[in-house]
Amino acid sequence: MVSAAESFGSPEERNSSPEQHDYQGHSMSHHDGATQPGIEKLILQPRWLDRGLTTTDLILRNRHTLLYLKTFPDEVYLESLIEMPCLRHLHLEHAESNQWLILDLLMVCPSLQILHLNSLSGKSEEGEEGFSVPLPYLQKIYLNDCSCLGSSFFHSLDNLNALTEVSMYGCHSITEQGRKALLAKAPNLKTIHYYPWKDKSSPSDHYLLGPAQMGRTIQWEL
Repeated sequence: MVSAAESFGSPEERNSSPEQHDYQGHSMSHHDGATQPGIEKLILQPRWLDRGLTTTDLILRNRHTLLYLKTFPDEVYLESLIEMPCLRHLHLEHAESNQWLILDLLMVCPSLQILHLNSLSGKSEEGEEGFSVPLPYLQKIYLNDCSCLGSSFFHSLDNLNALTEVSMYGCHSITEQGRKALLAKAPNLKTIHYYPWKDKSSPSDHYLLGPAQMGRTIQWEL
């Protein structure tokens, strides 16, 4: 079994600088004595935990302190997750999911700075008009082989003034319309790497989309 023990150490350890510990797939670090101790960095493997815990339980009990979360959506009841106010880096991978579940999750991560989605299969669907997910602190987006995401994914993201870098590989359901929506919503975006297929070995064409895009690097393999 994978250990999910939340060992916060002695009072002396809790009042020292934060420490990181590895528990066979769980990377944990703890706050000092000023606040309730909790996990800051959590990497969950796709399996049940000991002591009767599920991955959802572990996330929920540490939602106020999590800064980094890497997990597998198949192992987590995403619908049950409530606000994670401090989360800065979200990494989801290797699961069948859908775009609206991902957007709902982003809604409860108001401080998110880095979004990393990898190998999320599923049918892309057009979304409800007017659906808005504000992400004012988001700086980087990495999407790899995410067939569950369509063009409306970027139409649903708002307040993207902090976004500077986007990489998309194998996300062929995100059309040119969706990519242009992203450019319009992220005025400080400097770099986009877009390849519709997972093979990134072929050279890209370069596009500058008019004077408004000066200073940006646009790499689109069409």
